[in-house]
Amino acid sequence: MYDKIIHSGLKDVIVLKKEDIAGHIESIAKPGDMILVLGAGDIKKIADELTQSWVRGFKRAYEEEVLCLTK
Repeated sequence: MYDKIIHSGLKDVIVLKKEDIAGHIESIAKPGDMILVLGAGDIKKIADELTQSWVRGFKRAYEEEVLCLTK
């Protein structure tokens, strides 16, 4: 599949193990990016993993901001 994609002319192609996808997306995503997860089967787990990670990050940032405001 990778070879067919490369031969189609696309240059930015990365092949990852399913368990590495969420971490890779987190490492390259920037504020304002839209992340769309499509597929069949258990690919939804990646979207769930990203959502949980971002919620934890938002919660941490909120708690840090509240601490700064209460000092």
